[in-house]
Amino acid sequence: MLQVTINGQSHEFADGLTINQALKQLAVEVPTLCHDDRIQPYGSCRLCTVEVKGFNGLVTACNTQLRAGMEILTHSDTVNGVRKTLLGLIAKDYPAEAVAQFPDKQFHRYLREYDVKARGSRTAPQPAVPFMKDTTHPYINVDMTQCVTCYRCVRICEEVQGQFVWKAWNRGDQTRIGPVRGETLQDGGCVSCGACVDTCPSGALEDISILKRGVPTNWAKTICSYCGTGCEVNVGTRNGHITTIRPSMDGPSNHGHTCVKGRYAFDYITAKDRPLSPMIRRNGEWQKVSWTEVNQFIADKLREAAAKHGPDSIGVLSSARGTNEENYVAQKFARVVLGTNNIDCCARVCHSPTAAAMKMTLGTGAATNSLDDIALARTILVAGVN
Repeated sequence: MLQVTINGQSHEFADGLTINQALKQLAVEVPTLCHDDRIQPYGSCRLCTVEVKGFNGLVTACNTQLRAGMEILTHSDTVNGVRKTLLGLIAKDYPAEAVAQFPDKQFHRYLREYDVKARGSRTAPQPAVPFMKDTTHPYINVDMTQCVTCYRCVRICEEVQGQFVWKAWNRGDQTRIGPVRGETLQDGGCVSCGACVDTCPSGALEDISILKRGVPTNWAKTICSYCGTGCEVNVGTRNGHITTIRPSMDGPSNHGHTCVKGRYAFDYITAKDRPLSPMIRRNGEWQKVSWTEVNQFIADKLREAAAKHGPDSIGVLSSARGTNEENYVAQKFARVVLGTNNIDCCARVCHSPTAAAMKMTLGTGAATNSLDDIALARTILVAGVN
């Protein structure tokens, strides 16, 4: 254990932590504009700088390893003065309207905490090297006049999604974040995972659903309603309607990431053609009925088919959206009640080649390792990707 003094108090920490990780264990927050736990520490924004006794100058907390005997000051007058100066430089041309519209954005909160005013405007003319604006994406609004050049979108797309959509162009005060190719986000190869929006601290990248429906007033943690991976997500609602879905940072199967379906495909819930009650088609028309009636109708039809053609004339398809327990009940129903082994699920459509290959090579058509095993592997053999 490491003995460290933070803001005059002595604490013990395990070896291998950064200063920022140690501070988080104590619930001591320092501004981290360029940091996201899902990507490697970067240290470019310098806002997380702290004083460490014996060090020449301030050090960045996000990428400085904790050492035994350190004496750290996180909010001294010197540190706070540096942070205020840095925030002032970033906010010099930053649109004040954005701060007023979304006061709880990470960057906007830092401005408020350090009493820094945004002095730009959305109506200001574009500079000689213009900032990207893109409203063509189906889910993501891009307004880089709010970009704080933290590079988080670039890095999370590379390190987490592996898509390499974003790129930092030019240098110095003419640095602009834009797609690696083309003029729009989709031109750059975006797959709509939403990771860049999740990590953006300012709203330069924002969900269109939030711009249209407003910031969520309530959040609920749940499981993604699509495949059987079981990704944890946080659902944001306002006035009883979903405005956004974000990945849970501590989800054991997704580690703060989602695919396009889990992230953005939620409007089926309010689709006008979504059935809200059981129905039976009679004489070519759908008629609403009670659950008692429809259950009896299904039971009668199953008995009729089994009596006439045998139980193997019936097939049961369960859902990858169901829980393990629900799918277990489905296969029991097929085998014990109906007397057939014809039970399958919708995952077969996209994963049948994968399942067949894994069964031949590994003995089972299912995942044999967790995501953590992949992250810790020393060697990974990849086949069939050229």
